[in-house]
Amino acid sequence: MENIVFIGSPVAGYFVEEVARERKYSYMQIDANAHIKRTTNDILAYAGYGKNPVSILIYDVDGYIDSAEEIAAEIAGTARTLNAKPIIYMPSFLPGAALPQALLAKDIKNFIFYGSAADLKDQLQKNMGGYYDVNARKEVEEMEKVQAETQARIDNFRSIGFAGTQSRIGTTTQAIQCVKYLQLLGYTACYVQLNQTQYFDLSHRSGKVRAVSYVEKCAAWYEERKGPAVIYGGVDLYESQEALTEAQEVYDYYVYDYGAVFDRDFDRTAYIKDDVKILVGGGKVQEYDALERIIGLPPYVSCSVILSFMPENNDDRSDALRLLTDAGGNRPIVFAGYTPDPFVFSDIEMYAKLLPLEEKVAEEIEEAKPQKKRFTFRKKVKA
Repeated sequence: MENIVFIGSPVAGYFVEEVARERKYSYMQIDANAHIKRTTNDILAYAGYGKNPVSILIYDVDGYIDSAEEIAAEIAGTARTLNAKPIIYMPSFLPGAALPQALLAKDIKNFIFYGSAADLKDQLQKNMGGYYDVNARKEVEEMEKVQAETQARIDNFRSIGFAGTQSRIGTTTQAIQCVKYLQLLGYTACYVQLNQTQYFDLSHRSGKVRAVSYVEKCAAWYEERKGPAVIYGGVDLYESQEALTEAQEVYDYYVYDYGAVFDRDFDRTAYIKDDVKILVGGGKVQEYDALERIIGLPPYVSCSVILSFMPENNDDRSDALRLLTDAGGNRPIVFAGYTPDPFVFSDIEMYAKLLPLEEKVAEEIEEAKPQKKRFTFRKKVKA
């Protein structure tokens, strides 16, 4: 006999209970927690850790506040553990949204969408009986089309644009981390500064305080150059598009740092033309307003988001995810911890979510190791 478990509210799962009663199947409803990992423990406890076999798991996913990847991974893992068939109830379905795409990536293709009570019961029974396993379904085909288009963009892109929701939020750090990630996979990449952010510098011979760009600051204390590029920490740094053009170097990828979106010199036109656009923001209370305002604007709906200074177990993560989910859009969302040195690569899993590229080299990726960089003082810059 089939043993059906519905994870969600009794009101939402009424049609599942009706089907179970009509078919004389065992039925259990389990209240969903806002965090899916806590729900998993309730399911395993009901299953008696193997003593009460569950054949079908039906998840109402609209109430979870975790990331799409975490929800999909937990559902797939629970289904494998119980050898059960996962079916997703998603009344607020959008084919390009993050959660449907994350579920599809885990090869979960059994869905119940919107409709009347009769429609919902019909979809459920066809999922249970394997009808949709061998017959095409319009909604799933739409999801697969979005997935294919997304992968095609990833396979063919060359320019990656970084912009911050505000100043000093980690935009430059993450742009350089992106270059290090691409290098780790065997690709050539460079950093190009396309903002007017200034840093104090005291290295001039006159001893006066100067305002210089990030690349100029690196150049003031490091000897190695390759034409107009400053090479620091193994990264080719260009202080402008003109410097890159002058170099006539060809890279697999070009990583652009546009600075903060609300800066007067922010080049929105250039940023939105980049193949991949990444917003770097903050998820803390004092940073919500800038993040919320920007992600709601049309040019930034498709941007991926990195939330800085939010290591694991940070209490603000759930609130930030809820904010971004409510804003809509099909966007990968990742969290970055503290990265004191941008030239030492720190989080391969995070960047693999943002840019799921295959290695250019044949060897397996080894765990990223801290890289020692040579720091050589040079003579004072001549007047």
